[in-house]
Amino acid sequence: IAEEARPIQREAEKAAAPSEFLRFIVGIALVGLLAFMLFSGIQLGSLPGLYSPDTVAFFNTVQQFTQLQNPPARLLVAVDYEPALAGELETVARTPLRQMLEAGSQLIVLSTVPAGPALGEQLIADAAADLPAFQADLQVLNLGYLVGGSTSLANLAAQPSVAAPALNSGAPAWDMPLLQGIQSVADFDGLLLMTENAETARAWIEQVQPRLGS
Repeated sequence: IAEEARPIQREAEKAAAPSEFLRFIVGIALVGLLAFMLFSGIQLGSLPGLYSPDTVAFFNTVQQFTQLQNPPARLLVAVDYEPALAGELETVARTPLRQMLEAGSQLIVLSTVPAGPALGEQLIADAAADLPAFQADLQVLNLGYLVGGSTSLANLAAQPSVAAPALNSGAPAWDMPLLQGIQSVADFDGLLLMTENAETARAWIEQVQPRLGS
């Protein structure tokens, strides 16, 4: 029995040798390919980006607003999300709002959602927490709920003083220094829209975006 087992063992050892040699050759080839790509600068395909193009574009836009001084950027901020989704959206919005407030930007808040004005006040208060240079009276106005909701956005774009004549507190809005010189939404430096609703976003794009300045 022992004599019969010996040839089988030798055959297995002979079969394993080419397999190990093949793995060695493949390993050398892969190392050579990687070294060639590193030193030649050639890429076989595009590498995945850490952030999406939309995220990069948004970041760059925020940086442009923060660089505006004398006068600072004056932005229309639409808080158009429901309270149930406040946690997710506010987590995303808090940092860019803080950066703009820290740079002295002026934010004009309104909403086509009834709960939006209160959510906006809380969001900005959180974003501005511990900012020593932040001056609420000089940097933030809350125009409250836009009567008519998204159906009145065209009126807001053309005549904001008619569409939103008063502050959320009920006081007249358009005598305030932050709104001087605003005749249409084109007079704002930009619009920051926060919403989870595709239909709401589409309404802003269709009715307001065409009137925005370049």
